[in-house]
Amino acid sequence: MRETSAGAVFLASWGTPLLAGGVVGLIDGAVALAGGAHGVTLPLAAASLGALLAWLGTLPLTVALGLTRRPAGPSARVANVIASVALIPVAVLAGRFFYKRIPWSLADGALALLAALVLLALLVGLSRGLARFVSPRAIRTLAAFAIPGLLAAAPAAAWLARSARPPAATTRGIPAAANLLLLSVDTLRPDALGFTGDPNARTPSLDRLSRRGTTWSQCIAPSPWTLPSLASLLTATYPGQHRVLEELSGLSPDVVSLAEVAGDRGRRCGAFVSNPWLATGSLTRGFDTFDVAERIESLDAVRGTRLGRVLSKVALRSLALDRADHLTTRGLAWTANGEGAWCLWLHYFDPHLPNWPAAPWDRLFGPPPTRIGSALTVEQIRAGDYPGGEEGRLEIERLYHGEVAYTDREIGRLLRGLTESGDLPNTAIAFTADHGEEFWDHGGYGHGHAMYEEVVRVPLFVVPPGGTRGRVRDALVRTVDVAPTLLAAAGLPPDPAFEGVDVLAGSPDGVDATYGEATLYGPEQKFLRTPDRKVILDPEDLRIEMFDLGQDPGERRDRHAVDTDAMGALLADLRAWQERVGSAGAMAARDPGDLDPETREQLEALGYIQK
Repeated sequence: MRETSAGAVFLASWGTPLLAGGVVGLIDGAVALAGGAHGVTLPLAAASLGALLAWLGTLPLTVALGLTRRPAGPSARVANVIASVALIPVAVLAGRFFYKRIPWSLADGALALLAALVLLALLVGLSRGLARFVSPRAIRTLAAFAIPGLLAAAPAAAWLARSARPPAATTRGIPAAANLLLLSVDTLRPDALGFTGDPNARTPSLDRLSRRGTTWSQCIAPSPWTLPSLASLLTATYPGQHRVLEELSGLSPDVVSLAEVAGDRGRRCGAFVSNPWLATGSLTRGFDTFDVAERIESLDAVRGTRLGRVLSKVALRSLALDRADHLTTRGLAWTANGEGAWCLWLHYFDPHLPNWPAAPWDRLFGPPPTRIGSALTVEQIRAGDYPGGEEGRLEIERLYHGEVAYTDREIGRLLRGLTESGDLPNTAIAFTADHGEEFWDHGGYGHGHAMYEEVVRVPLFVVPPGGTRGRVRDALVRTVDVAPTLLAAAGLPPDPAFEGVDVLAGSPDGVDATYGEATLYGPEQKFLRTPDRKVILDPEDLRIEMFDLGQDPGERRDRHAVDTDAMGALLADLRAWQERVGSAGAMAARDPGDLDPETREQLEALGYIQK
């Protein structure tokens, strides 16, 4: 009885981590396979990797359990069950800890090593059966040769698995074609990053990467919210041209996407994104793989409770599939499980409101939040219905910066993974955002509602394959310039349908002006921005604002009634831009009786209102 109980404890303490880790790895491998990381052996290899990592992570605990004396009888079986159940979360967490920190390519080796361990276990069982018929000396001799042979077989099998993969394609002695990597982050203000001048930012990965390329300090998005802005990023056109203005609209047949151009030039194209606006299929054109990891909204309400805050640090964070760690893991898996050059778009969502980062990111810029909980809705924050007053606002901003720092950590892991795979030196990289975020700069919160700089100005840098000497340009550029610039950095010509241009090859002074429209909330607004001026027009309310950005970069002093000549010229240019690139919205009819005569006359001359 004592021997049977001891054997059961041994099997449970050593088998539970293997089983738990294997199940988690199998699920993750199946998800990666469905997301475009092709290869039918992927789930099995991932299960093997998860099993081994969970087993290694719980090894000290299982050894301790094995050395502990246990009473025989029913109490031993109860203790065995309790120990096995307790080991499951430990095994899963230990496996996840190691799983995120090693290259995916080790899965092949893990599969071979696990097979060796299974054979070893079978050998042990077989030896016990043979003990009845074969002398102990013969068994010891067999083990002396078999065990080292099995252990040596694991690295040999891993080496064979890696060497069996065909090398990257080459043409007439020229190295493999360059990869394209488009990194975008949702809701990212430039002043939240170290390389744009914030001394308190915690973005070392992006700071280092930016020093290997060209950074533009004045990059403007054509819309203050995600869908039309990202459509412009991918198609190098304005919202009035691509017509992606709401969740059910598709790309205009008159535009082409970055993925279509890259695919026509021999790249396999994948996108892994985590903004739910992108789940409707509007931007999938040209991608071989388009994977949207949606946020589990019910988790946000749970995290707002005291118990939920504790659980979110362990269990709930693993279920939030829109987190940056999942995006990085799936992106690396996709690049590793395919052949030839690739074009990959990763869109990180974490800084998007509402912000509730896990520890330690929730206290990276100050004490842990005590006033703001994740159950607080965006509508409540916009309405000012949040606790703490000014301190509550500061907590919201600190949580945002924590999400940015966490995203930077995961982008760093992505870059390390591409370095380990050998892809990074042969990859052209562009980094930007869809829009910024207002933290009461002009009395509002969030994005989609305004055309001020904090909402439409975004970071941008481009790194060619192998990198170059870092430089910063203060010239005006646009996110519609990103796709042609990234293609050119990879040695590929842009498409003639692009409105944007290659700003690396263009004038160091950038472009003369850019245009924007398509608000999400409130009345439709349009803006025209030059390097030193900006005019914002609300066609529905017939409200005009004009700012001298050289003297007033924070857009605090409206000069439309003071500098009427400049305003008239900007409005005329705005009208010309709208006629050339189209408009996302129509002019609303309204009685302009409250307008001053001069403003009304200018708007009548430009066609915004009728006499």
